[in-house]
Amino acid sequence: PDLAKRFIMWCFRKLRRIARSPKVDSFEVKVNIIMDNYKDAAVYVKSHRNVILNVIWISIVQRIIIFFTTYLVLKSFGVVDVGIVEAIVLQAMINLSTEMLPIPGGMGISEHLFHEIFLPVCGAALITPTMIVSRGLAYYTQLLLSALLTIVAHFVIVVHKDNKASIRKAS
Repeated sequence: PDLAKRFIMWCFRKLRRIARSPKVDSFEVKVNIIMDNYKDAAVYVKSHRNVILNVIWISIVQRIIIFFTTYLVLKSFGVVDVGIVEAIVLQAMINLSTEMLPIPGGMGISEHLFHEIFLPVCGAALITPTMIVSRGLAYYTQLLLSALLTIVAHFVIVVHKDNKASIRKAS
């Protein structure tokens, strides 16, 4: 973090020589604050390695479970030519491909890749139902649950906080 901050501040010194503008100064202040936050985050990561390792393992397990749903859907449709590891790896390849590309409409490309990659596994008759059920369980259900939990959290946190504030004012 210190090396990065020194480099960025060196760039600002050079920029200030070229362009004398109040915008450069205000931007420099903002970048300085961001770099301080970056340093704080780096110190946290360095001093809390167990927390970081736990987050990594939890993320890996979550991803495997999401990818495992594809295997379960394949089995439920009677596809027996694919093993659990193969199904998880194929689904992981789809995810990696779509998440690494900064394109809008990632769900569309993801579903297209699912169709192309799993067509030889499922066959033409089962590819669409398999994709709909698999994507529905793995992604759209997750999206709906996240929306529901966000709404619940809003009412629990914000409304509860507002009620406490109104009770304090009344007292």
